[in-house]
This record gives sequence, structure tokens and C-alpha cells, in this order.
Amino acid sequence: MLFRHSRRQKLDAGVSPANLPGGDEAGRWRSRQWRVWRRSEQKLLRLWNEWLAADPRDSEHCYRRYLQALADEEHAAAELAQTIEDRGDQRATHTGPQTMRAA
Repeated sequence: MLFRHSRRQKLDAGVSPANLPGGDEAGRWRSRQWRVWRRSEQKLLRLWNEWLAADPRDSEHCYRRYLQALADEEHAAAELAQTIEDRGDQRATHTGPQTMRAA
């Protein structure tokens, strides 16, 4: 059985980019997408281990659950990648004119 340290829980419980003061809606959306992807990744790993440890009679069921989790993780990763790509495009658009003015 694994235990988390209470100090770690206290650090995790407080601040995330989504609940910082002055956070914009887009920032909260990106933060939510990161959390969704991370949870899907953790679920995928958990189901992978479950499948590997399964009895032969449960193996097929565990494998189907693993495949569904894999599809969910790929979907979450694609959404996150698109958000990051869009954010990079926005930064490039914003940075261009500002750099020219500074020069």
C-alpha cells in the first residue's frame, strides 16, 4: 500500500494556475486540460498494471478497459497539444510587433 506524505498533500492542495487571483478564462481552460490529461495518463498506467497482473480469465476484460483508457489519453493529449500550439501561435502574433517596436 502506498502512502502520500501529509506535507506533499498540503503543497498540492493550495495553489494551481486555475485558482490564482487574476487568472483569465483561457488560463483556467489550459490548466483544466493539463489536469484532464494527467488524470487520463495516471488511469492508463493503473489499467496497464491491472491488465498485466490479471488472472487469465479476467485478462480480456482488463485489456478492453486498457484500450479504452488509451484512447481517452490520446484524445486528452491531442486536445492539450492543440491548446499549446494555439497558445504558441498567439504568442508569436503578440511578440512580433512588440519586438519591432523595441528595436
